[in-house]
Amino acid sequence: MAITAQSVNTTDTLETFRLEYNNLKSDVGTLDTTVSSGSLVAADNITVGDAAVSITTSAGNITIDAAAGDADIIFKGTDGAADITALTLDMSDAGKALFTGAVDAQAITATTITLSADGGVLVPNDGNIGSAGSTAAMQISSGGVVTFVAVPLFPNNTIETADIQDDAVTTAKIPDNAITLAKLAGGTDGNIISFDASGDPVAIVTGDAGQVLTSAGTGAPPTFADPVDSNSIVLNEDDTLDSIILNTNADDGDNLLYEDGTSDFGVVLGLPDTLLGSDQIVERVNLKDYAEVTNAIGAIGGGTQDIDLELGNNVVATVDTGTTTFTFSNPAASPAFCGFTLFLTNGGSQTVNWPASVDFPAGTAPTLTASGLDILVFVTTDGGTIYHGMASSLASATPS
Repeated sequence: MAITAQSVNTTDTLETFRLEYNNLKSDVGTLDTTVSSGSLVAADNITVGDAAVSITTSAGNITIDAAAGDADIIFKGTDGAADITALTLDMSDAGKALFTGAVDAQAITATTITLSADGGVLVPNDGNIGSAGSTAAMQISSGGVVTFVAVPLFPNNTIETADIQDDAVTTAKIPDNAITLAKLAGGTDGNIISFDASGDPVAIVTGDAGQVLTSAGTGAPPTFADPVDSNSIVLNEDDTLDSIILNTNADDGDNLLYEDGTSDFGVVLGLPDTLLGSDQIVERVNLKDYAEVTNAIGAIGGGTQDIDLELGNNVVATVDTGTTTFTFSNPAASPAFCGFTLFLTNGGSQTVNWPASVDFPAGTAPTLTASGLDILVFVTTDGGTIYHGMASSLASATPS
């Protein structure tokens, strides 16, 4: 619609005023008819006053249509004194909204949100990011720490070693029986894993050929060492042995067997030193060329003299001065048979008193030789409650 009325100045004639008034009246009538009929009003530039403007409709839509091809709809304003473009609707890209500044919204609903290469999503401190089913699936603190409501699921082969914090994998997080041999660090062939005094694992260095693993006692890992030589046997820390069974087969000689007697150790048993049996039973033994240990007391010198059976089952002593009173100690426990032989020189030269536990035949002690050798035997089967005493030989020949 074209506007025909022109502006009128105070210097114009009344005729000019009349003509322009009629033109204006005609233009207004035409505009009213056009608007009432719903026709569009075309204008290249519409400028509206200097006050606030509202576009309001009581029904229907308000349509802003940039009909030209790829013509954008641009919202502009003034920021302070600067003219700015706040929003551009890019019609060449399906109406994509391009905001110059940040978007502050209570909620944004979209199928897809694409950020620019240097863009980002900011939430308030301790704000949440979630889904329709879990609106607070993640919470981000002011320090950037992300807290997940549920355990996150990561695709396979997406977490690398560098992404795992130091000391993050603890023993509590490793199931029992979950570490296989293939997961252990490689070592040296022949090494053995043990533990040091602090309880930490340690590799025992491989020994030389023929060496055996030897305990170093409490607080230290074992080591490989040369076996003991053929003149000794190391048993336990207290040098005791529960049991030994010797092979009686002629073909095997003096080989040492396991306790059940079924398997041969394949080593010759050499005992040049003391073998402690800890009061255990030694079965099926044929003894050959053996001797018993002698407890050589020598001159007693009067007083009390103890005969300790742990020191030997053959006792050699001489009565020389003063009354001598014998005591016996450490016999084998009942019901084991235990005895000893006493080689007593000059026993009749002084008074000799025997323990009350000794029972001689007919209750009478033998008369000892004043100058010479007497051989007496004492045996017990009840742990020393009663010693049965007897004279094996009186006034026997004195060894030269």
